[in-house]
Amino acid sequence: MTRNIAMKILLSFLILVAVSACASRQVALVPEDKPFSARKNAEIALLYWIDSLPHVLTTGVDNLIPSPARAAAFQSALEALLRDDPGLAATAAETAGYQVVIFNFGDIRFLALADSRHPGIGPTVIVNPNARRELIAGAPHPVFEEGVDIEAGLFVTRLEARAAIIAGAHACASSVASRCATADNVCPGNGSAPVRVSDAAHNTVLLYQLAHETLAHAWPDSIVFSLRGMMRADNAIVIFSDGSRRHAGVEALPNRLRDGVAATSLSSAGKIVSCQDADDDTLARRSFCGAGNVQGRFLNGSPDACSVDASASSGRFVHLEQGGIVLARLRSAAQLNLSGSAAENLLRGIAAVIPSSEMPMASPDSASGPGQDRR
Repeated sequence: MTRNIAMKILLSFLILVAVSACASRQVALVPEDKPFSARKNAEIALLYWIDSLPHVLTTGVDNLIPSPARAAAFQSALEALLRDDPGLAATAAETAGYQVVIFNFGDIRFLALADSRHPGIGPTVIVNPNARRELIAGAPHPVFEEGVDIEAGLFVTRLEARAAIIAGAHACASSVASRCATADNVCPGNGSAPVRVSDAAHNTVLLYQLAHETLAHAWPDSIVFSLRGMMRADNAIVIFSDGSRRHAGVEALPNRLRDGVAATSLSSAGKIVSCQDADDDTLARRSFCGAGNVQGRFLNGSPDACSVDASASSGRFVHLEQGGIVLARLRSAAQLNLSGSAAENLLRGIAAVIPSSEMPMASPDSASGPGQDRR
């Protein structure tokens, strides 16, 4: 699909409402040509919007840790959005320096929270009120791992996931070292120095982590994917992990996902492996298994997600490393063409393992813990 055609569709069919406590703005243009389906229009609009989100790159951005008041307002806004109450969400969002964005295509709706006070710094959260899979997608490094942000959107549109979280600032935007202990330093030239506060995958003090914990509590049956990009690891192009260092049997979720994706034609492009299968150890570098990911540590019941690896797996977290062949067609919404692509086969394999179903709305006050066993 060319950029001009996609932009015409976006302008013709998008009904986007940016809601704040003070005002609302609505654009509803009449289509000139025969429309695509509502689902296709919604996907185009959402992916173009995701592709347009700003991301702060400059080193020295050190206003990333929210005040307690801002964090509380952000959480209140997100919980209201989970109850499908965008008006109440907008009131709390304004206090947090956020805005509510609504994509409305008849029966297809997406709700989002976007940072309006410091665009490009705070995370963006997208909620799917009509989700059919117990999935949440996270993209903690959307800048230098190109394509994972659009992939998170595809989890919402193609896999009908519950929600997606996309980090704002570049992982290396801050000059402040994190207190979190992890060997997964992604900043060039940083060597063995501590990761930086701006790294959403390895810090517990950011709004990204708060969004992750809020969604995980609201949907205690959900499986959370952390979508990552990697340089080719030996001849492996996809590495699944549950964020632990354990080996497990064929019933373990990463092993089942490995087998589901390997059953597609993607297996002809390279090895699909699992960190939980001892037979894959020679292919899956242990540094790509996500043991230092704080979202995974939280879900796996670590006593301190910032500093302590989890000793076991809850079955609710999937760390997904992907080579360039998988993400290549996801680097621009304008050039998105999934037909026959590696990304399409990856999504198909995941869908075969995690079935869709009718699901209730969120229950933000749920007392269920993050580590409910889903193995």
